[in-house]
Amino acid sequence: MSVGPKAVLITGASGYLGQHLLSSLCENTRTCAKDEDASPVPFRIVAAYGSLDSFAADFASSDLSENSSVSVTLVGGVDLSDRPCVESLFATHGPFDCVVNLAAVSSPGVCQKSPELAQAVNCPAPLVDALRDATDTCIIHLSTDQVYAGTDAPYKETDEARPVHVYGDSKVAFEKELLRKFPSSAVALRSSLILGPPTPFRCRKQTFLQFVEGRLTRNEETMFYTDEYRSVVYVGDVIRVIRHFLESGIGDQDSGVYNMGGSDSASRLDIVDALAKQCDFDSGCARGVERASLPPGDVPSPLDISMDISKLTNVTGIKFCGLDEIIRRTFPKSKNDIITLAGEGLAGKAGLVLCCDGGQKTHMEWSGGRAGGAFDKCAQNALVSEQPMRCDTPVTDKSKHMKLNNGTVI
Repeated sequence: MSVGPKAVLITGASGYLGQHLLSSLCENTRTCAKDEDASPVPFRIVAAYGSLDSFAADFASSDLSENSSVSVTLVGGVDLSDRPCVESLFATHGPFDCVVNLAAVSSPGVCQKSPELAQAVNCPAPLVDALRDATDTCIIHLSTDQVYAGTDAPYKETDEARPVHVYGDSKVAFEKELLRKFPSSAVALRSSLILGPPTPFRCRKQTFLQFVEGRLTRNEETMFYTDEYRSVVYVGDVIRVIRHFLESGIGDQDSGVYNMGGSDSASRLDIVDALAKQCDFDSGCARGVERASLPPGDVPSPLDISMDISKLTNVTGIKFCGLDEIIRRTFPKSKNDIITLAGEGLAGKAGLVLCCDGGQKTHMEWSGGRAGGAFDKCAQNALVSEQPMRCDTPVTDKSKHMKLNNGTVI
């Protein structure tokens, strides 16, 4: 469709996954498809978001736009349920080679109380209509594992989707609409609970890991469910999946629904225990409780929505992280962990830099990043406890601080 850089529209760009995806595309143009030796794909990104006022200012003050192979245009005030708004977005910034739809009302509680809002935002007819003539556009839609009932895990894509709440209903409805209108150019990723490091910029909501870290740090007694299981997935793996389809495209054999989760099934208390072990927290304030033993809440919740992810693994070639690996990458305790984060474009935002001494030796220093809390604690300990790494890349400025990217000095 486009001549030159691949034109990509990201909706929900100011959210947790949107910020990490945008950061990855800007900082790290290495292909994430099966062919690791392929040339980087240049992008022209239109990052659409709603009403997070701090997003534009945070992005403008960052260095993400310095990559010459990536151009980024932020478009705020975007409401996918507003037809004139969506038409203007496409008329002004289109056409697009790919649309990554991350925008959603993702709170089951909000959806249950406001089903009309859930249907309008999570199943946006104006977006589908804007794409009706875009026969060459690939569409990557973030769906949810909560389309499953939770009574017959592990679920395969061929199993019936029977949501138990309005949120799940709205996501299934849009899956069906997309695949009916675009049967050979759309994928719906049924994502499990996404976990990972904090976002590069201010964000309304981080992940469950940051919530748990806060509770353990403050030693606040909290109940965590022991009988609700999900195939928790690492944000870096989610980005790799999206980039696979962005860079490889979507053909007849690729379109459809995919389960997207990690290699482990875990309860909320399992996650707490793994984090406490990695970060040396006392988890005595965490109390396990069976959800099934409690009175029904306002929003029904599926108990076990663990998924079989073999279809997505076979198509992308990605080896998905298990729970311990997710925790290790989110709260690194070694230089190798930090280098892994850097290779995913996730370390620089936490304030990790390489310091070069005459181009011969390097060491990593903590520059006071925004991550805070246990991330700071783990990373600082890792940096002061190990010997300096060697650097094979000549550096002329002895005092220059170099960001990590793919484990090398740039």
